[in-house]
Amino acid sequence: MTQGVTEQKELLTKLVEEAYDCHRAVLQPISPYMFEDRGIYRVDWEDGTSYVLRAFLADVTVELTNHAAVLDYLQQRGFAAPQVKRTSDGALLACYQGWTTLLVSFLEGEVADFALHSLSLLSGCAGRLHTLSHDVLAEAESARLPDSRLRPTQAASNAIDNLMRALPHVPEALHQFCEDAIAALQHVQQAQQARLLPEVIIHGDCWPGNAVRTRDGGISLIDWDGAGIGPAILDIGYLLLTCHLGKPQLPAMQADEQRIAAVVHGYCQQRRPSVTELSVLEDAVLYDVARRAGLEKLLSALSDGWTEEMWLQKLLARYCVSPEIAAFARRYFEQET
Repeated sequence: MTQGVTEQKELLTKLVEEAYDCHRAVLQPISPYMFEDRGIYRVDWEDGTSYVLRAFLADVTVELTNHAAVLDYLQQRGFAAPQVKRTSDGALLACYQGWTTLLVSFLEGEVADFALHSLSLLSGCAGRLHTLSHDVLAEAESARLPDSRLRPTQAASNAIDNLMRALPHVPEALHQFCEDAIAALQHVQQAQQARLLPEVIIHGDCWPGNAVRTRDGGISLIDWDGAGIGPAILDIGYLLLTCHLGKPQLPAMQADEQRIAAVVHGYCQQRRPSVTELSVLEDAVLYDVARRAGLEKLLSALSDGWTEEMWLQKLLARYCVSPEIAAFARRYFEQET
């Protein structure tokens, strides 16, 4: 552990003990990757309770407050998720020597796997989340609910603009991907703006890596920093794609019909997508890939050796398999009705 990271841990330990009136806190990094300007720690208190501390050496008050608002909303409605630990002064966040932090309860359990039963439980959990409110838009202001990272608002417009600017300059072999990414973003955005897609609280990063199998045999979602208001179909489209990440992505991803069926069945136990939602299912499966390609300007400055870029090949593998995943999923959704 570098000196900078050691000092970070010592400073954050002092922050926790002072801000939360804890006499002895033990911090252990959760992520294997350490950065001097941010960190995620498990915090064990002397009374045996455990928490997760998210800390940033920056003013991320808005982002962490949004995160906390979603978790408070879920707690009020009895949805199983980490709960915010307020400071001894009753604040949602703690600030100390330039650091801004959020402390939430630690959910005991093992990281979820890609077994069919786990995928069915996970999609059922997403389905319950999507049915918490009949009109979340009406509650948004009073509950201070943020937009999810997937909600097709200004960020989607920026992604579309970036892809359109990149299109004339990308290699010929990437033209179709770029055009299809633009089309997927536009279709979802247009449907959302026309209020054709039911908007709910969505997780925004729903996949087995962000879920834990609890001691009672159930499953709970963690890492809610991308959560907020958004079209339900984007959450399930994202899961339909990411449920394949437990298998090799290269040289090509293969649609796993059993995994897709498990996700669809679990979700339909709680909620059934509308006909309009299913009409944009293929776009929803591709949506996050397209969004990333646009927002991160991944196609704007490709080198001559772009065919050897691993990150791009994985992105293209997800793009290529998306239509087949969506076709299988739509068939299973229609069978569930």
